Amino acid sequence: SYGCLAFFALFPLNGINATTIVKDNMFIVFAFIGQLLLVELVQKESKCLHSKKFCMILAGMFFAMIMIRSNLLYVCILLLMIVVVFYRKNGIYLYVSLSIAIILALTINTVMLPIAGVAQGSKRELMSIPFQQIGRYVEEHGNELSDEDEKIISSVIACNDVDEIGNAYNGLLADPI
Repeated sequence: SYGCLAFFALFPLNGINATTIVKDNMFIVFAFIGQLLLVELVQKESKCLHSKKFCMILAGMFFAMIMIRSNLLYVCILLLMIVVVFYRKNGIYLYVSLSIAIILALTINTVMLPIAGVAQGSKRELMSIPFQQIGRYVEEHGNELSDEDEKIISSVIACNDVDEIGNAYNGLLADPI
């Protein structure tokens, strides 16, 4: 159908999935199934919205994705808002299912894991992309940096010389920086 064609034309995750085959294998399985369920929801709206089973499976997929990649929480919240806006009359099962998935994931991540002594992810994980951006800039335009820029970069990333960052930059790995 044209809806499915438009979805994959405007949101080409298959190409992205092909390049990330090594990383996040488990997440990609749930993401792909979740994408298929969302396409089914758009194509067979009334049948899907009135099916408790479908809504629970979709919510289960999003719960699993949130537990694997916590940044998917925001996507699930966005999906919940879309359900409220577009499926206001018939989307009660989906709304309740997604709400339960969000609340359960938040409860596990913010209450149960700390009680069990599971350590939070390092702040370094959050900073890997900005550090990669700095590393690439230093590698490509290091000679254009002012002394003040170098001082700021050195205060954020521990190094003796900013050139070390440019030399350590590897576009495929964030670890060296």
